[in-house]
Amino acid sequence: MPTMTVKRGTTFRWRLRLTPDPAGLSGAVVAATVRRRTFADDLAVRLLDDTPGWAEISATADATAQWPLGLLTCDVRAAQPGGEVFATETFYLSIIPEVTRD
Repeated sequence: MPTMTVKRGTTFRWRLRLTPDPAGLSGAVVAATVRRRTFADDLAVRLLDDTPGWAEISATADATAQWPLGLLTCDVRAAQPGGEVFATETFYLSIIPEVTRD
């Protein structure tokens, strides 16, 4: 998975394919967290109705303003009603300072 650059204090939003089988997400509980050492922040996860098998993960500008500069790790985890659990590959967010501010 790629390393994405996110400016601290800006909205983060990314769409990704979780499964090639759209029916595989039916009823699943999906979660994502960014982490580094003792820091952790849960992301909002939304399954995309118009694109089955895909999800959007996001964080508000207020949330990313609290993220430490540097590299954060993240993955997306889906727990299906029958007990099967899978996770994406770990990917990385490179958090850099915002240049232009209010």
